[in-house]
Amino acid sequence: MIIWPKTGLSLQCYPIVPSHVSQPWDAADDYLIESLPTGNDITTLLINDRHGVLACHYPKAHSLISQFCVKQALLRNSSTNKIDISDTQLLTENQPLPNHITDVVIKIPKSVDLLQHWLELCRQQLPSETRYWLAGMSKHIPTSWLKWLQQHSHSYQQYPIARKARLMVITLGLQPLYKNQWFGYKTADEIQLLALPGVFSRNSMDIGSQFLLQHLPALSGQVVDLGCGNGLLALTCKKRYPACEVYATDDAWQAVESCRYNAKQSQLDINVLQGNGLSNIAIQPDWVLCNPPFHDGAKQLTDIAIMMFEQSAKKLKDDGRLLVIANRHLPYFKALSKRFQTVKTIASNSKFHVYLANTPKRQRLTD
Repeated sequence: MIIWPKTGLSLQCYPIVPSHVSQPWDAADDYLIESLPTGNDITTLLINDRHGVLACHYPKAHSLISQFCVKQALLRNSSTNKIDISDTQLLTENQPLPNHITDVVIKIPKSVDLLQHWLELCRQQLPSETRYWLAGMSKHIPTSWLKWLQQHSHSYQQYPIARKARLMVITLGLQPLYKNQWFGYKTADEIQLLALPGVFSRNSMDIGSQFLLQHLPALSGQVVDLGCGNGLLALTCKKRYPACEVYATDDAWQAVESCRYNAKQSQLDINVLQGNGLSNIAIQPDWVLCNPPFHDGAKQLTDIAIMMFEQSAKKLKDDGRLLVIANRHLPYFKALSKRFQTVKTIASNSKFHVYLANTPKRQRLTD
């Protein structure tokens, strides 16, 4: 735990990462709590509050929760600080927004389409006079995003940059912010994949996943697509190997909903679950397929991938196998070798390695 100096709160990232790598708040959070009006927590909606730090500072506010890990972080940090946040304050995207909201606070996400999605979701349900407080680190907010916000706002105020953070306050008009929230493509296996805003590589197939599928070995038994996104790996596996029992899991609500939709439309029977890595997978699979992220928001980290490898080694059957696609520069071979008896590079090109890790090292995992 580390102390947020502006508030005195004891906070921690979830999943846990060392404090020298990432801390739960940033200067944009500081800017928000310095600028937001006080005394109206109950009429405030928080969005993309990655580790629940704003929710702990505004304990009567509502929070729109899209990610499993965000909810866990919020609950853990509020418990640590003995803050009582009720279930009714935690909203999912398929729930109606409270009609008494006057201020929406959005930490600006990595993708502009996800920001547009959240603004449109609120515009459809909240009064036109609702104020939107948008904050993020300046280096992660392109000028084109600022121009788009100005063009699509009824009113727009940009605060001076402070400690490398930006803050804007806008209101929205009556016109929709975009026409269609679903985008997608068709795979070489003739699977139509659509995805909601914020889902990785939703407009076209990720070249890493494409390379993995070109070298996908024969699969059997129970297979898990870990970090499924739109369901590309899970659905391709099910179509190529119909006898497999396939599971898909992701942290993000948008990904899980997209995967479920694509499975239904393709008439491919798979199990789709939301959770932190393999936390909600009850079986011991024969295979785990993984195209792990190496970013958390705008931060480049390997911690999420390492957590996925660790979970896979604990969850797989004794002779289970983990198939990973990774950028060549990432130090994953060593990380996998610590957790599996054998690790082979089964395919490579100028950008990627495909690793096949066999047989978890159970002794190490129980030490």
